[in-house]
Amino acid sequence: MSETLKWTLGLLNNGKYLTQETFGNQMNISSPFLRKKQIFTLEQNPGSSVVFFLTPNGKYLSAGPKGEFNGAAEEKGKNEEWTVVPQADGRWALKSTHGYYFGGTEASLHAFGREVGESEKWSIHLAMHPQVCIRNVNRKMYVHLAGEELTADEAIPWGHDALVTFEFKGGKYALRASNNKFLDKSGKLVDAVNDDSLYIIEFNDSQIALKANDGKYLQGYGPKGALQARRTQVGKDELFELEDSHPQFFLTGQNGKRVSIRQTEEIKAHQAIGDETDAEIFQMELVGSKVAFRSNKGKYWTSQDGAIKATSDKRGDTELFDATWLGHQVALKASNGKFVAMKPNGSYAATGDEIDEIAKITLTLKNRPQLVLRCEYGFVATKAKEAIVANGVEHEVLSLEANEGVYAFKSANGKYWKLEGDGSFTATGAAPEQFHFEFLLHTRFAIKHVASGKYIKGEHQGNFRATSTSVTKDELWEY
Repeated sequence: MSETLKWTLGLLNNGKYLTQETFGNQMNISSPFLRKKQIFTLEQNPGSSVVFFLTPNGKYLSAGPKGEFNGAAEEKGKNEEWTVVPQADGRWALKSTHGYYFGGTEASLHAFGREVGESEKWSIHLAMHPQVCIRNVNRKMYVHLAGEELTADEAIPWGHDALVTFEFKGGKYALRASNNKFLDKSGKLVDAVNDDSLYIIEFNDSQIALKANDGKYLQGYGPKGALQARRTQVGKDELFELEDSHPQFFLTGQNGKRVSIRQTEEIKAHQAIGDETDAEIFQMELVGSKVAFRSNKGKYWTSQDGAIKATSDKRGDTELFDATWLGHQVALKASNGKFVAMKPNGSYAATGDEIDEIAKITLTLKNRPQLVLRCEYGFVATKAKEAIVANGVEHEVLSLEANEGVYAFKSANGKYWKLEGDGSFTATGAAPEQFHFEFLLHTRFAIKHVASGKYIKGEHQGNFRATSTSVTKDELWEY
């Protein structure tokens, strides 16, 4: 059976989101915010024009032959089939299998519209984390910042220049490059969002196309694949895939040298700090509770025969490590049950019986100088009186300072996070507070405040405080 393709999204009508209440599966259009009760999953079989909408409560949107509508179907059937009818302004009309359109106002929802009016038009707000990697389908290359352009010419998305932030603006999207400038349809990077730098997202199975205000679609153009809006039809040149961005690090051994594969496939700490290239950056991929490391050549670390080398094309047992987080450092245990330890010549082997000094590696996050954080309650953002909250409606692009495994945050106002007496934070600091990160799940980490030794916890009412001594789901932050 073909794999079902899935997108998580919000459906926005007249400034408010389609919402499913926790009890009774009741549906309404009531919330101005995109949160848990407003996130639906679009499911589609590859090659099929029929879609299904899984609700926040795990049911399906359903429409009967007389226009009756509900969000309580337990399984997918004919009544749960929908067809997306794109509108000229980028919004969607949703047609039931019976040929009627879904719409309504507030608590009065129906699926008997014969024509598409304003109440039957839905803006689509992707519920993904806004910082992603973008892959051009035709070129099979990733987009990254190159000088003053975004170009699709990188085989593996490496470094912070390969991170693009999608910003939702009135039903359309702006693309923020890693230099904090926005892509306009001519290919230029501009300082502020304008009509020429806003795009409508169109879905094509697991891929998207981005349409500018003149009806032309972004494509990779020329030898470097510079992103420009050039054609009014969608072909492979105009199709892109969005992928999560894995964390990438400098690794430093106990000898004060960077771990590198510049001169050998052996994992060895022998390069001076300050003389780094892509060969000193390694990508961490979390597989369940274990971690794998990938080099800029696409090879995974492997612990076959004890020696650690970047030679494997795929992840298996010998490419996975258990990580023990030690403040600004980490210890890695290989599949043979031994800890990865540094030998006198700087190379690494899985030979250690315990976590001693030579088994400690300093990790410094390299590809998130701009960072967006969120939890199930919303985004981390700066609100009234410069308070940092965990339930922001819109994301805030934070600045992250990284220094040998120790981190500091700045809010958009240019101020550091400052610890207050109750464990909360405000964006009022003149000097940095220090934090450690623990990367525990795919795209999620825990944040520990160094001075207090407490993890930061997010709460439904927006509290963002360093009060926890252990990690649960409320201490995990999507980055």
